Amino acid sequence: MSKPLISIVIPTHNSAHMISGAIRSCFTQTLRDFEIIVVDDGRSTDSIESVFAAFAGRETRLIRGFRGTAAAARNGGVSAARGEYIAFLDAKDEFVPNLISCLSVLQRDANAVVYSVHRGVSRLWVLPARGLREGEDISEDLLLHKGWVYPTTVMRRADVARAQVRQMRKRSRAVASARQELGRAA
Repeated sequence: MSKPLISIVIPTHNSAHMISGAIRSCFTQTLRDFEIIVVDDGRSTDSIESVFAAFAGRETRLIRGFRGTAAAARNGGVSAARGEYIAFLDAKDEFVPNLISCLSVLQRDANAVVYSVHRGVSRLWVLPARGLREGEDISEDLLLHKGWVYPTTVMRRADVARAQVRQMRKRSRAVASARQELGRAA
């Protein structure tokens, strides 16, 4: 199995009734060099295996047992990914046909993140309201003005994402250790 350019990570929990659309939307992409990693939390009680079997023989993998939140499942998918880039897709969502062709932005700048903001029914939120200027960092607007990035629209270099996952896990262990120490001191 050759190394794909993009790993598409789809976290799932009892999503068998809707995940087919998400997976099919991956196969409508104009850029076709990808793998799909469906990460089930191991607690699903639906028939995810039977739905997933319909896509057997394609660049798809089902990984089970990442207990916790969708974020934990995404992080597990990042760890299992073989692609140079990571794209996230939620089980209930679908990619528009040319979404991952935005990859050219990431190929020009290793630290870039491709994203869009959440779009509701008949509404589009853009941060900042005036739009971004060339080279402007969106982080401040997202953090200070209660903005959010919809996970389905995020793409990142895999090595950068893996480093961030390792850093978050290390920080989480340090916080847990500090809490333990405080508990002992009390």
